[in-house]
Amino acid sequence: MLHLHELPVNPATDVVGRTDDGLAVFRRHFARSRPLITTTALGTAAGVHTLVAEALAAKTRVSLLPRVWDSALVVLGRTHAETTAALLAALTTSRLAADAHPHADFAAGSARPPASTPPYGPSRTSPCRHTDSSAEPGTPGRT
Repeated sequence: MLHLHELPVNPATDVVGRTDDGLAVFRRHFARSRPLITTTALGTAAGVHTLVAEALAAKTRVSLLPRVWDSALVVLGRTHAETTAALLAALTTSRLAADAHPHADFAAGSARPPASTPPYGPSRTSPCRHTDSSAEPGTPGRT
């Protein structure tokens, strides 16, 4: 039980919902706010995606990269599709919450940005390292 000392609380004006309605109020609140949090994270992900795509294009344009590797294009395509799908799910969840749909809480709990798995297994090493076969063994550039 919550005990408030020397804090005036008027249940008629300061408490949301009925006395036994706390869980329902909590679920309605999060059904509305979770999609907003998700879309904020997805906006950030989309910004990073755009930054990476533009950086690759710029490096290719000025010949810092001879071409964009197929694996990079696959990752860019997959992350674009995942971000778009998650955004559509968040928008649908937001609409369900606005319409007070009975499944809005469930949809809000499952509307999260995807946790992408590394495309090349658990290794943290990038598959796109430059290999210079003309370098001497043990020198930078040799893998």
